[in-house]
Amino acid sequence: MVLGLIAAGYAMWDMVSYNRKNYFFDNTIAQERAFQEQDMRIEQFALYREDVRDLVELTVGKMDLYLIAAALLVDRTIVMICKQNEAFPSWSPEWAVTLNAMSLASGVFYLLLALWLAMYASISAQCFGARLLTQFVRLPYARIEEMVKATKIASDFDSQGARELLRVPVLGVGGNVA
Repeated sequence: MVLGLIAAGYAMWDMVSYNRKNYFFDNTIAQERAFQEQDMRIEQFALYREDVRDLVELTVGKMDLYLIAAALLVDRTIVMICKQNEAFPSWSPEWAVTLNAMSLASGVFYLLLALWLAMYASISAQCFGARLLTQFVRLPYARIEEMVKATKIASDFDSQGARELLRVPVLGVGGNVA
C-alpha cells in the first residue's frame, strides 16, 4: 500500500515536472514567435520608409534636372533677346523684330515659371517626405501589453488548475499554447 502511494506520488511529480517543462518550452517558442513578428513588422516599416525616401529622392532628382535645363534655356533666350538685332538682317521690318522679342520674352516668362515650379516641387517633395517619415510611417515598437503577453513566469504555471498540472501528456486535452 505504501509502495503504491509512493509510486502514485512519483508519477504525479513526474507528470507535473513534464508538464512544467512543456509549458516553458511552449512559452519559449511563443515568445520567439512574438519577437519574430515584432522584428518583421519593424523590417516591413523600414522598407516602407526606404520607399518613401526613394520616391522623394526621385522627385527631387527630376526637379533638379528640370531646374538645370530651364536655367540654361533662360540664359540662351536672354542672349537671343540681347542679340536679336544682329540675328535679323538690317532690312527686316521693325514689327518682325518686335514680334520676335515678344515671343522670346514670353518664353523667358514660361521658363522662369518652370524654374519656380520645379523649385517648389522639390521643396514640397522634401517636406512631404519628412512629414510622411515623422508622422505616418513610424517604426512600430511593441506596446507593454504585447511584451507582457509574450513573456511568462513560473507563477503562471503554478496558478493553473490541477487539471493542467496533472495532464497526461498524450491523452490530455488542452495545453498552454499562447
